Amino acid sequence: MKPRTGMGRYLPIAALLCGGIVLSARYGSWLVLVILLLVTLLGAGYLQLASRRSAHIERLVIKRTTELRKANKELTLREELMRSLVEALEHSKHQLEGQSHLLQITNTRLEELAALKDEVVAKVSHELRTPLTSIKEGLNLMLDNALGETTADQQDFLKTMDSDVDRLTELINNMLDLSRIEAGRMRLVRKRVKAKELIDSVLRSYKPLLGPRTIRVECPEASCVFVDRNRILQVLTNLVSNVLKVTPEEGGAITFSVSEQDGRIAFGITDNGPGIAAEDLSKLFQKFSQVGGSRARGTGLGLVVCKELAELHGGRMDVTSEVGRGSTFTLSLPAYTDAFALQASFEELRDLIPTSEGQTVCCLAIQADALLNHGAMSEERWSVLERMMEEIRRNLHRGDIVLVREPSWIVVLALAHTHDAPSIVNRLRQTALKDLPLPVGIALYLGGGRDPMRLFEYAASRVDQAPVVQDAGRAGGVS
Repeated sequence: MKPRTGMGRYLPIAALLCGGIVLSARYGSWLVLVILLLVTLLGAGYLQLASRRSAHIERLVIKRTTELRKANKELTLREELMRSLVEALEHSKHQLEGQSHLLQITNTRLEELAALKDEVVAKVSHELRTPLTSIKEGLNLMLDNALGETTADQQDFLKTMDSDVDRLTELINNMLDLSRIEAGRMRLVRKRVKAKELIDSVLRSYKPLLGPRTIRVECPEASCVFVDRNRILQVLTNLVSNVLKVTPEEGGAITFSVSEQDGRIAFGITDNGPGIAAEDLSKLFQKFSQVGGSRARGTGLGLVVCKELAELHGGRMDVTSEVGRGSTFTLSLPAYTDAFALQASFEELRDLIPTSEGQTVCCLAIQADALLNHGAMSEERWSVLERMMEEIRRNLHRGDIVLVREPSWIVVLALAHTHDAPSIVNRLRQTALKDLPLPVGIALYLGGGRDPMRLFEYAASRVDQAPVVQDAGRAGGVS
């Protein structure tokens, strides 16, 4: 039944009122009329209030219905959008899986090509070195007139050939070094070396070639680095060779400097040559790139190898230059500390574990206190320890590392199988430590950590006891 609207809702009240008037006229009682009138008025007010409330509820229902319809429409749109996104994600997933598979195939192919390249470079280099050695020897004999007198023009021609042979030999060596570095097969034999010793060695090698050039050396005695001596000499030698090409003999000046700052040692070589244009500086460390004209002729690989060797040592190569004023090449390396030497050596061996056929890092802690005069100066103590280290190193396998840990420890790090660790101690007891009853402790790296100090400390705490497996990270709080 539909609710009454308009005047219809008041009909029952009007009927009640009329009935009351009739009753009051018939029985002569106006009290009934008054009561009926009050009831009528209250009923009318109630009906009006109910009508308003009903209209308000009706409006709310209409509003909420409209909102729900709108929300339902939005949800439908979002559902369609989500369905489209899911389909797009599925499509992207299939594409990524295809690209990932393609990348794996490409990566495998690149690895095969890299291995083939290394093999070709090694074979070609080997095949070239043999005839080049013969050519070099023959040229030297001819230059020395051992095979008969030669004219001045012939001497000039032979010198040009000799220079080209040297250049080709340098190119082959650089290609081999670069190939080993890129393949991750360049092993460093690092030890503590004085910075001044490296500079002095380079100067001795190049003394005949320096000529009348002014040479200045600014190098403190105490600075030390932890490096592969031969490789760093290779870097410095290459830098000096480049400097000599651009620095005139008359009026030329070269400065060798060593400075220490923020835990790093900087080797600087400065010349007063023609300098390098700013736009050419970025080309210096690019393969086969040459700058500076014909006078700076080279292989285009020397500085690339220098940069790679520097980074392999945890260092870097920098160059600053000004046209007409000269250039400064800087080799920056971490300064030597016992902690750095131990950390770098440990990480080098740890990185070889995945390819070492079940081997792990073995740490030997040798207490050399009995060898040392505790009243001696630090350098005297170092000399004693270094002699002992060299003796130990001669009786280890290639790649094993021997370090010093102040105040009186010699540390040996080696890759070995767990059951082979005691044989290292036995070998040293029969050779380097034969007449020296020095205490030795052993610990083996379990894996998962990065703190070699825990490994060393555990080995040092177990001198002359059975070797133990020790996690280099877990015990030290490193995960």
